[in-house]
This record gives sequence, structure tokens and C-alpha cells, in this order.
Amino acid sequence: MQNDTQLKFKEIQKILSEEWDAVPDAPTDEYDSHIHRIISMYADGNLDTTRLTSYLDSLFGIQENTKEISEKLLSILSV
Repeated sequence: MQNDTQLKFKEIQKILSEEWDAVPDAPTDEYDSHIHRIISMYADGNLDTTRLTSYLDSLFGIQENTKEISEKLLSILSV
């Protein structure tokens, strides 16, 4: 189970670093903590596309493709 979470973490990290210039390519504690929060929110059942989109907008700034990125991340989490 832990290995599954680590894989999802790395996939989310990769997508965020590709999609947002504000997210560094190399892992940092700050961004890692946001990814852990996203995974926890999903595990608690407190995450949908709207909520994740708002969260990402508040972290990284509003982008045209935030909703699509949210959907990608949710698809990773749902596997």
C-alpha cells in the first residue's frame, strides 16, 4: 500500500512540475507537503475536481488548464 502511495506521489509531482513554471522540477519540502495534502484529502473523501482546482489555483496561480490538470491528478489517485 505504501508503495502505491509513493508511485502516485511521484506521478503527481511530475505532472505539477511539467504544468506549472512555479513548481520546481526538483522536489522541495514545500511542494512535497502540498502533494501529501492532496493525497490525504483524496483518501479522506474530501476531494473532487472543483475543490482540487480551487486548491491548485490558490497554490500556483490560476491557469487556463487547471481543471484539466485536476482531472489528471484525480485519475491518478483513483487507480
